[in-house]
Amino acid sequence: MNKTEFLEQLKKRLKNLPESESSGALAYYEEYLSDAGPANEEATIASLGTPAEVAATIISDYAIKDVSSAKSKEVTGRSLSVIWIVILAIFASPIALPLAIAAAVVIVALLASAFAVLISLAATALALIAAGLYCLAAGVLAAFQSVATGCLFVGAGLVCVALGGALGLGVGWLAKRMFRGIALLAARLLKKRGA
Repeated sequence: MNKTEFLEQLKKRLKNLPESESSGALAYYEEYLSDAGPANEEATIASLGTPAEVAATIISDYAIKDVSSAKSKEVTGRSLSVIWIVILAIFASPIALPLAIAAAVVIVALLASAFAVLISLAATALALIAAGLYCLAAGVLAAFQSVATGCLFVGAGLVCVALGGALGLGVGWLAKRMFRGIALLAARLLKKRGA
């Protein structure tokens, strides 16, 4: 997400605030992102959180400021609008938590599926090698009774061993790439959390 998209989404979420408050908040975040520069724009936006989270914070701060600055205890139309904004912010926050949980579950499910595919490919490679070795042994024994049958079994055994070996090398390469990708993803996530 770039600066323009972030600010547009934030502006949509702040439309219930008074114009002075929303324009002040938008100006602050626009200056903040401009100070970060184009090279750090994406990382800065990620450290701020989603536009929904930023808007919820701004709305909550405004509601607290408005309630604390009220001089009388009578409920006015302005106080009701502040209460309404707080209620909206409270109802918006439960949506973010289930979405975050769902995203985490999807990521775990994808990782589990990738590991299952990797393990099944490794098992297939081992099974091909084992079947090839069995065919080689059977071909040598069958060659004493029929040379043609023995050659057939030896040839099938060699093909199985070659396929199993090639698949095993492919699984090793894939496993190395997958673990490197997971490590890089984890490092990025931890870096964003630490920032």
